[in-house]
Amino acid sequence: MNRETAREKLLDLIEDRLPRAERQQVEQHLASDHELFREFDQLRQIDHSLGNSPQLPAPGSISANFYQALEEETQRQKTENTLGGAGRWVHLARRQLQSNNWLKLAAAAVIFIAGFITDKQIQIEQLQTSEMQKLQKEITATKSLVMLSLLQQRSASDRIKAVNYTYEMEEINAEVAEALIYTINNDPSSNVRLAACEALSQYTGVEKVKQALVATISQQTDPALQIFLVDLMVAMEEKSAVPEMQKLLQEQELIDIVQGKIYEGMDKLM
Repeated sequence: MNRETAREKLLDLIEDRLPRAERQQVEQHLASDHELFREFDQLRQIDHSLGNSPQLPAPGSISANFYQALEEETQRQKTENTLGGAGRWVHLARRQLQSNNWLKLAAAAVIFIAGFITDKQIQIEQLQTSEMQKLQKEITATKSLVMLSLLQQRSASDRIKAVNYTYEMEEINAEVAEALIYTINNDPSSNVRLAACEALSQYTGVEKVKQALVATISQQTDPALQIFLVDLMVAMEEKSAVPEMQKLLQEQELIDIVQGKIYEGMDKLM
């Protein structure tokens, strides 16, 4: 039994109308789900209050057709699927309307309205969340455009600023990834190339990014960048980087600290 099914059976549990097996399942949910238990407790208190309200005759102003009208409206709302979670409140209200007690009728109407408003509030919050997600995507797209534009600037500081925009993005798209990869392999500034490597290291879970970082190891000539890439490969436990490290040792005259870092890295990966 899932959480929603358990929620639908709360009123049946309160009125002791559940088979033993289902009752135990619902009680297990209540024991582990504080929010669901709070809802159960509220329903139980409402049901208790309504059940113990004084029996008074209904005022003559209440039409005998009221119950039928409310029933028809409830069914219409269900058909249009606008009540959602308020359905269980309607269910409780309908049970109380079986009595000719006008106080119960008033309380039931309050329950109906409260449940309806609560559900509408949930729908509004869901719509707001959807709109926020849409806005976030638009902001990310705008940042991508700004980043790609700044990468074309002559100033190295502007290009580093462009790279830093990626830290404000929740995810990286293919165009931005390709621009950063190109920057790593072709930018004339070693500082910009290092910044691009650091930015891409956030997305090593993307296969294309990982492959690009591995492939660029043997192409880099700056010691700081070489050390960064070796450390990154070790952190990733990326064994496919070993041939690129060996290639770097064979094709370039490296300073001692870089050579030592490469040998140390290969030992850890092999």
